[in-house]
Amino acid sequence: MMRFEYWFDVSCPFCFIAHQRLLEAISLFPDEEVSIIYKAYQLQVDLPKESPDDYLHDFARIHHLNIAQVQAALASVTKIALECDLNFDWEHAHLTNTFDAHLLVQLAQTKERATEVVLALFQAYFLEGKNVANRDFLQSIAKSYGLFETEDLSVWEDPKLSQKIIRHQKEAEHYHIQGVPYLIVNRKYSIIGLQTTQHYLNVMKSIRKESQQDRLPEEKDQTTYCVGDRCYRK
Repeated sequence: MMRFEYWFDVSCPFCFIAHQRLLEAISLFPDEEVSIIYKAYQLQVDLPKESPDDYLHDFARIHHLNIAQVQAALASVTKIALECDLNFDWEHAHLTNTFDAHLLVQLAQTKERATEVVLALFQAYFLEGKNVANRDFLQSIAKSYGLFETEDLSVWEDPKLSQKIIRHQKEAEHYHIQGVPYLIVNRKYSIIGLQTTQHYLNVMKSIRKESQQDRLPEEKDQTTYCVGDRCYRK
């Protein structure tokens, strides 16, 4: 079994693209059980939930860029996204705090619906112009995926979920993660930044090959050595 620990932020366009490519790679690798464990990494922890400005001006202010620079950067990202048939809508996007969105992902993970919820959040943020800090909107996603067993919507005050997000950030510091997307596979291999579908597939093939070699019968792993004129197998 392969276990991908995926540090990401809902507001990270490259995380969305990487996620699409990773899922495609997994679909091309059907003979192996693969799991994705979603780890929260907030790129901007101090962002408010609402802003009077549009995405371009918020982005320019936060990153100390002018509008022309922002437009050029977003055009470059848009071009890459189109390779995955993703048409990003920057005009209606909201640069907002993603903490509550991560809470929802962690709730979904306890019910094995995390991948679907992550996809829904990415699509909402980049394709549909939704504010993923809006709790009414997040609750509508939660209900559509059956995450609430009752009408008790106390997920936003659940200390266990909040502590998970804090713990994920501390883990990121432990692994010297300074940006996302970032993947750790089987706690042994790191995949840093946006990679191609083929790259993810190659990593998975290499891990499977290594695992198969580790499982070879002991007699297949014998060595021959000689002492004087006599040789032995061990």
